[in-house]
Amino acid sequence: MFDSSLPQLCVVFVLVVSGCLAPLPLCAAPPNHAEWKLTFEDEFEGEKIDWSVWKSQSGIRGRERLEGRWPENNVVKDGILHQLTHREDPPRGGKEWSTAHIWTTPFKQQYGYFECRMRYGNHLNNAF
Repeated sequence: MFDSSLPQLCVVFVLVVSGCLAPLPLCAAPPNHAEWKLTFEDEFEGEKIDWSVWKSQSGIRGRERLEGRWPENNVVKDGILHQLTHREDPPRGGKEWSTAHIWTTPFKQQYGYFECRMRYGNHLNNAF
């Protein structure tokens, strides 16, 4: 099912910052000109991330970056992945800020219909 010659799908989810407004639900469906086969799905059910299909960075990102990325900042609650960003006191790994980052593994797929539900904040970098 997985072709290692294809680029890996990398998913970086949005940071959840306290005080944001509730997200508005948006509905979408795949185009109806073809038949579709589900090849990957994670509804974040349960109480934690399924680390058999996700990987996380664990550490600082370099001198020029303001934050470190840590797996424990990925929190699953009520079917939603929350990626937390907060100030570390004292600084962790020399960085005052802490955040989260995940990507799929070993899932790889070059073409298809991709969909996610997410809330995206202002001034954040997102790659889906």
